Amino acid sequence: MAVIVKGKNPRKPYTVRYQHQGRQRERSFTTQREAKDYLADFERQSRLNLFVDPRNGSAQFTEYAERWIDGLDRAPGTRESYRSTLAKHIAPAVAGRTLAQVSQDREAVEAILAGMRDAGLSATLRGRVVSIISGAMDAAVAAGRLPGHRIGGIKVRREVSHQATIIPATKDQLEALASGLGDSLGLTVWIMAGTGLRVSECLAVRLDGFRGSGKTLRVHEQVSRQGGYGPLKGRRPGEYRDVPVPAWLWAKVQDHGADGYLFPGATYSVYRHRFASAAAGAGLPDGFAVHQLRHLYASKLLTSGIPITDVSKWLGHRDINVTHQIYSHLVPESWDRAREVLDHITD
Repeated sequence: MAVIVKGKNPRKPYTVRYQHQGRQRERSFTTQREAKDYLADFERQSRLNLFVDPRNGSAQFTEYAERWIDGLDRAPGTRESYRSTLAKHIAPAVAGRTLAQVSQDREAVEAILAGMRDAGLSATLRGRVVSIISGAMDAAVAAGRLPGHRIGGIKVRREVSHQATIIPATKDQLEALASGLGDSLGLTVWIMAGTGLRVSECLAVRLDGFRGSGKTLRVHEQVSRQGGYGPLKGRRPGEYRDVPVPAWLWAKVQDHGADGYLFPGATYSVYRHRFASAAAGAGLPDGFAVHQLRHLYASKLLTSGIPITDVSKWLGHRDINVTHQIYSHLVPESWDRAREVLDHITD
């Protein structure tokens, strides 16, 4: 039941009174037409069980987004990066605005992204802004605080990944590199070269991650830059990928003799520093950073004819286009094979 009555506010004299969830509510308007439109919309949405009280969207957006982040099922480091992004890049632009106001102001969100782009901030960071705002809005709709929002579908153009520059390394150089890292960390060289793991993933490898008599490695966590272990890059806790393990690598793992985590206590920053020193001692070029072991893995597979779809999956790329952008130059023979086949298309 809803009615229009004369209110006491001379600036908004037309008041709609209605019952919602067992309580009497009211909202005032400047003109009778606005009041009638609101009344009609309330009655229509009530019949369809779609009505959401506008007061539910009166919470401050920043405060609501903070609570939403706190409740996310993500690693502590991910939640912390979300809080930092909210504080630095979102909160200043929506200061004092409510959920309801931000939910309908798509242009304001696009302006935030445009300003970040013009400032040279990365597509990854801009994408995180979209994830935070749209995620909080989706949660508000699911909780009945908003009837909907206009933030969905905003896209962030990603930078094109550059082709990898492959720096060759001989077996002797790799052995010298592993020796330079010492008995505790030398195995990391062979794990990254033999499975394509990122350094953060390699440092979190456990012995029980090897499955099927050592033929498969299940990768499900990585060393966090803040310390400790967390889910894989861009993945939720518990998500994993399986990669094939060469027999020679499984033999080295068994000889390593560790139980549980193979490299307990190893940190991302300290490892990279030690790697740079060991690479120089092994006579490798200055550009031979730790990521070159991952490039070595991908280049060996692709130049040997392993499908790029499989290599992409084992590398942990969410989008195969990324793999193509980085490594497609390693399979140029596919153009020649295509021409040979098409030469006979009319046979």
